[in-house]
Amino acid sequence: MNILGASARAAAFSALRACFEPTACDMFGDADLRAAARFEPLGGPYPDGLAPSLARMAAEAPFIYTGGLEGHPDLVDELARLRPLWGNDGACLRRARDPFVALSLLERAGARPPETRPGADPPRDPEGWLLKPVRGSGGAGIRPAAGPPPADPAGFVYQRRVPGASCSALFAVAGGRSELLGVTRQLVGEPWLHAAPFAWCGSVGPAPLPRRAEAALRDAGDAAARGLGLRGLFGIDFLLDGEVLQPVDLNPRYPASTEVLEHALGFAALAWHAAAFTGARPPDPPPPAACGGLTGKAVLFAPWDLVATSDLLASPPDPCRLPRLADLPARGAVIRRGRPVLTVFAGSGTIEACVEALRRSAHRALGYFQPAGRASYYDA
Repeated sequence: MNILGASARAAAFSALRACFEPTACDMFGDADLRAAARFEPLGGPYPDGLAPSLARMAAEAPFIYTGGLEGHPDLVDELARLRPLWGNDGACLRRARDPFVALSLLERAGARPPETRPGADPPRDPEGWLLKPVRGSGGAGIRPAAGPPPADPAGFVYQRRVPGASCSALFAVAGGRSELLGVTRQLVGEPWLHAAPFAWCGSVGPAPLPRRAEAALRDAGDAAARGLGLRGLFGIDFLLDGEVLQPVDLNPRYPASTEVLEHALGFAALAWHAAAFTGARPPDPPPPAACGGLTGKAVLFAPWDLVATSDLLASPPDPCRLPRLADLPARGAVIRRGRPVLTVFAGSGTIEACVEALRRSAHRALGYFQPAGRASYYDA
């Protein structure tokens, strides 16, 4: 299996848990990815450099893509001419990433998405609204609407801010049906991770839902799968206000929260994904609740330019065990301010305790890095 994206480590480890042999290409080439899977360097600037890289990968193996490429449907179609695609093609991506198509489908299924309007039709009073890029991923580029208008209005939408806990649902479409595999609580714009204000920076799960909200979520997943022609894994990001489901985005590819649910619930998500393209019988659904508590991951961002001062890969990674740290830069690597540094993991019995464990782990992890011109992070 060939895996492409801005970051491929999580999906590569998911592939290993599903008994595939992955070859990966991404922007980072982190030490743990190289230690666990074959790695193909980018053949040019991202994302266009993925095409020459894929052409060098195994011709008989299909490819999947991770976050970011859903905003490049023409490139996905180009890649699909090089190798078999296990994922949603460009035509499907254009439908799924059109917020007025996707959110309308979810609204007709009973969900309540926030009011959304085109970038060329700004609200009269921008307070209480967000400006979101249509091709954005992971919260990148989102900002309050009370600012200068976008230079390219067609590339943005305005969305009303609504209350609620930020959540994400993982679905799989295989064997003619849509299956809800689990829900996570999202970490967004966390200052303790030095993340940008609206950036996704982690997930904790499985998160429980009220019965009515879960039923509405399943209906939303079914409607998205049928109406958009989705196949394999996809995600719906939503805000949960009591029992009210308010979808804000649809991710028609491997979601970043997948590995959290895999570790917590003990299933292989890419076995579901593969069944959508091979015709194999889908696996049994994962259990409704974790036996050993919750799992969390958090992405640490650089508060300023950093240099990795340690070899963080002490031993070959075991994809079947929850790591303490992942996405590990090599010793001497330079991480620019605002870029992802690494990922920390933790397990606990409650969402609050899991987030606190992630917070402590992220603080300790910065000790492995040296800011430019200083002896250590803690001297900064």
